[in-house]
Amino acid sequence: MIVPNNNLLAQPVDNKIKYQKRTKTHPNKIKKSLMIEGDIIGNYKITKKLGQGSFGIVYEVEDSSGTRYALKLESVPVKTTSQLKNEYRIYTDLKGCKGIALVHYFGKYDNYYYLVMDRLGPSLQDLYERRKKNFSVKTICMIAITVLESLEDIHGRCRIFRDIKPENILIGHDNPDELFLIDLGMAKYYMNPNSREHIPFINNKKLTGTARYASLNTHMGYEQSRRDDLESLGYTLIYFLRGNLPWMGVRAATGREKHTIIGEKKKNTSLSVLCSDLPAKTYLVKYLEYVRNLNFVEKPSYKYLIGLFKSALSANDLSNDKNYDWVTQEYKQRKKKRSKNGWWHKFKDFINVCKSEQ
Repeated sequence: MIVPNNNLLAQPVDNKIKYQKRTKTHPNKIKKSLMIEGDIIGNYKITKKLGQGSFGIVYEVEDSSGTRYALKLESVPVKTTSQLKNEYRIYTDLKGCKGIALVHYFGKYDNYYYLVMDRLGPSLQDLYERRKKNFSVKTICMIAITVLESLEDIHGRCRIFRDIKPENILIGHDNPDELFLIDLGMAKYYMNPNSREHIPFINNKKLTGTARYASLNTHMGYEQSRRDDLESLGYTLIYFLRGNLPWMGVRAATGREKHTIIGEKKKNTSLSVLCSDLPAKTYLVKYLEYVRNLNFVEKPSYKYLIGLFKSALSANDLSNDKNYDWVTQEYKQRKKKRSKNGWWHKFKDFINVCKSEQ
């Protein structure tokens, strides 16, 4: 973990939110001046804009030591709950889970909340499009294994993600062989972390997440649980293999009508048709059959599901070596060199510590 060189970031991140207070301004949209390279927000200098969503803007920033991060900026909402504040709490709760980026600071500047976190690389959707919608079977199986391991950790903290999709899975900025789940604003508790009591089953719920990848039960208005994250991952993997899904391109007068049509298409498309002619058809069908048959409170066997994709790799004489399609030969060589020299650097560090204690 890189600790930026300033006093504010030396403070541990905990559940008590710390703010930098400045002069109050009237609530409004994000000022254009804050989008300019070189502007300062708190202790961070904007280096460039990375993207923009409904919640606000994401920038690349650097601290006084030159270390770069991603900064998410949101106007302080007047009547509604802050999405960014909620996301900060979730990141804090999930700290240490595999595939969850480190959060370094949450604060308030003028009329804005901001969240500083590790700078990540492009999303799997971006990479998929750059590669002209062509991921190898090996890469897709490794994505499945890695995301399942992350979901097992997240579910182990009594939370569900509720929006698994290619846009929400990013690679590392300096380590492209690692995957991270982002945009945790929709994550929620499915179980009380103290009593371990599961939330009750409810129907007539509005669709939460992205309709294209949502589970059948979500379309039916059922409360989500662990099984729904897993089903969404299944549709994500099939999308990567097919390049499309049968319910893509649906048009309707309203969002609700569109969700209904997508749900009907999903329900009426058999798994054999959905996975027809796909390289890993047998394993994908088994995967979706298993997750669709889980009951609402049932704990999934992550070991079994991960094993399916490990078997798919073995059947094709492939290994789970994290050499994804987008990992360059240069990075592989650097990693190999680091691994080869790793024991020597650790030994030198040990010797230096011993000398300093003499």
